[in-house]
Amino acid sequence: MFHKVKILPRFVKVNHTNNLRPFQEELINTIFYGDEKVIIVEAPVGAGKTFVLRYLLTQEFKKRITFVFLYPTKILMESQVKSLKNEIGADNIRIWPYDEFKKNKLNLFLYSTDSLLQYILNNNLQEISDRSELLYRCFLTIQWYHKKGGIITSPDVFYLLLRGNYKNSKEILNIIQNSIIILDEFHWYFGLVGFEYLIEELLRTIAGKIVLLSATPLLSEELQKILNKYKTKIIMFDNSKGQKGDICFNYQLEATICSFKLSNRNETIKIIEKLSDKISFPSAIIFDSIFRLRHIERILKNKRIFSSSIKFKEWSGMKKTENFVIDNSTLVLGTSSIEVGIDMNFKSLLFEATHWPSSIQRLGRVGRKEKGKVFLFTQKDFSPFLEKKQYERDEFENILREVLNDPKEAISDDYSFRGKSFRFLLFDEELNEFFTYNERLFCMYEINDYVDDWQQQKEEDKKRLLKEYKVPEEKITSLLIEDKILPFWGVLRGKIKDEYEFLLDNIIYPTKERNELHIKSFVFYGNKYED
Repeated sequence: MFHKVKILPRFVKVNHTNNLRPFQEELINTIFYGDEKVIIVEAPVGAGKTFVLRYLLTQEFKKRITFVFLYPTKILMESQVKSLKNEIGADNIRIWPYDEFKKNKLNLFLYSTDSLLQYILNNNLQEISDRSELLYRCFLTIQWYHKKGGIITSPDVFYLLLRGNYKNSKEILNIIQNSIIILDEFHWYFGLVGFEYLIEELLRTIAGKIVLLSATPLLSEELQKILNKYKTKIIMFDNSKGQKGDICFNYQLEATICSFKLSNRNETIKIIEKLSDKISFPSAIIFDSIFRLRHIERILKNKRIFSSSIKFKEWSGMKKTENFVIDNSTLVLGTSSIEVGIDMNFKSLLFEATHWPSSIQRLGRVGRKEKGKVFLFTQKDFSPFLEKKQYERDEFENILREVLNDPKEAISDDYSFRGKSFRFLLFDEELNEFFTYNERLFCMYEINDYVDDWQQQKEEDKKRLLKEYKVPEEKITSLLIEDKILPFWGVLRGKIKDEYEFLLDNIIYPTKERNELHIKSFVFYGNKYED
């Protein structure tokens, strides 16, 4: 079932004296001069929230404030760092661990699994198996706190620091007392108990202020109770809304809503085939699951649905095609990693619309520079909610809120904060490919074979097992280093399902008495208890 509607453009005002938008000015003034402990900013996709982050970092030279930027995905961290280098100038900014820090430069401490592995390789620290020791060395050896700059990382690092899981956690936290902590796209963490704990502990201990940014904010009841204890300011976009003649940041879209059983790969391919002649390039396809997307990519290529001149590129938590350049023959395959903070100029977009926050975010990936086309893939029936042929952008986003689900059980792209999370190695029997992912693999895969005592194996046995599971030789060394820092719980072999299912209460967590992880009918044995 197809429905076609027009989505009208959206505009924003700007103060031509300082080139800031009203909500940006209000946020900056509140951070530097307000007495609020918590600031929540709700502004549409593309309105300029991330610009404020870059502005704050450059102002830190004058204000001597430590900023901590927490991002939900590794790829978003890397994207923001790249943008900073482009806008501030590569000579004026130093990024750890790739650059040596210098006085009178903007020094950014970028902390992720990738940067940690780079640090290990740069300094021949392969024998260190304690992640706590590595983080402690990072903070103290590089003497970040004597330099001007900020920290860019994920919420996981601070979650573990606040729980005391790292060596000298208190000493590390003392270094960054009274920091301004900014969580971009905080809607990603909706419903995660660990996130509520994180916010409460940050407010109680090291945060001078906490800033929560999102186009689609969601606050659980428990998180709202925590925030009610502190003076809070909510900054809305309403006063920044412009009209024709102001800056257009969301251009007009021609939208086609496609309702079908999108969990079925064959149905999905049929719909894409029907739409293929209506797609303008460069284009993107965004799905919830990287695994389903990889399978769709293989079928698209095998069936030659698109012209041979079309170049497939991936932008996901697992992979970003090298030398990423978009032109009129580009088709980008992406997941939730592409829906936030990534500025690409697509002429059309096909996306899976399951949960309303991600759908609103994805809608914002097209029509950023010019008019565009969008194709929503959904299992919901939009018919009762579409009473006319054109909608203001806000109106259409409200329809998405009404029709689609809350994201309590969203299948995410991994590489994002999950509170308690358990990592696995997976061999996909159909793709003949190897992946690392969290426990949500059990939602998406029929497991046909598995290693349940991985953590108890010796290194040479692990190496042999990885070879048996067809892991490329060049990848094995880095995986075994990663396993020392962030231990895997098991190795799996399986086939993707057409119908996903949620784990809900089908996990029994390890305890101090029994270090066993139960997922559905599977049991995995760990070496030591980790809370």
